[in-house]
Amino acid sequence: MPLYEASYAEKHAVVLDLGIRYTKFGFAGEDSPRCIIPTEIADPETRQVRSIYSYKDETDLYSLLVEFIHMLHFKHLLVSPKDRRVLILESLLCPTVFRDVLAKVLFRHFEYTKIELLLNLGQYFAQDLIIRTCFVTPLERANKFADKSEDITAAPAVQYRVDGSKTITIPGHIRETCHEVFFERDSDQLSLPNMILDAIVKCNVDMRKQLAENIFLIGGSSMTPGFKYRLSQELNHLLKTPYYSNRLKINKFKFHTSRVKENYVGWLGGSLIGASDLLSVRSLTREGYLNNTTVPDWCNLIYNTKSISDSFKWTL
Repeated sequence: MPLYEASYAEKHAVVLDLGIRYTKFGFAGEDSPRCIIPTEIADPETRQVRSIYSYKDETDLYSLLVEFIHMLHFKHLLVSPKDRRVLILESLLCPTVFRDVLAKVLFRHFEYTKIELLLNLGQYFAQDLIIRTCFVTPLERANKFADKSEDITAAPAVQYRVDGSKTITIPGHIRETCHEVFFERDSDQLSLPNMILDAIVKCNVDMRKQLAENIFLIGGSSMTPGFKYRLSQELNHLLKTPYYSNRLKINKFKFHTSRVKENYVGWLGGSLIGASDLLSVRSLTREGYLNNTTVPDWCNLIYNTKSISDSFKWTL
């Protein structure tokens, strides 16, 4: 981005990733965010530091978002948000009230011209503590943990410093088994490896081999030591089961290695989209929002009709 922007030139779009723990913010087209900061701000009334997601109601959330987004622009980016475009990386399970209030803040208070929503399949528990102190155990050892009859020595406990002064003890058993939730099947017989294989099965036959050899993991949890190795073990183990052996003729899986940290690869993808022509044709305009005062929701079928899409000027 240039050091200054001419008044007649189109302003650079910004990319906003409001995570549960950390927020990533920067300009579209750049290879890294300008800032990665905790998603918290001093309460306008009490001046106590609060998380954005600890809001009590819509009014409280509106106040927190105004303060937080103002800080992002005028302290970290040093640009005015008025008449600017923004691409938002949104969690798939983001509450509707949060989306609506965020759009209200951006369109009405800061007067953004366009908003683009990009779904981000993030997890709430991908936090610094888990990445730094925990690891993913191999499949053979995980099976021994599942078999209560076998006596197995757990990993040593570690100390983790909190707020620079306090320390907490992370037991070895917790360090080694906290990521088993990714690989344990739920009531629908689904786990992370199952979902990957099911997605490949639903693709055309001639695409399956290429997809299996082009797996790209992003997000903080994928940075945990041993995660890729365990996932590869689980995938190869499931391939031998009758259900997948009859449907998939795959010999191996390959994982891409990111050139940047996995915890902000999602932001980087948003940066690439924000620098392309997609932002201008697949976005919600300020005019469309002011006419309807609502944001299209992917899980609401009413927004899939052509008449509603046209009224929002949402070009698909």
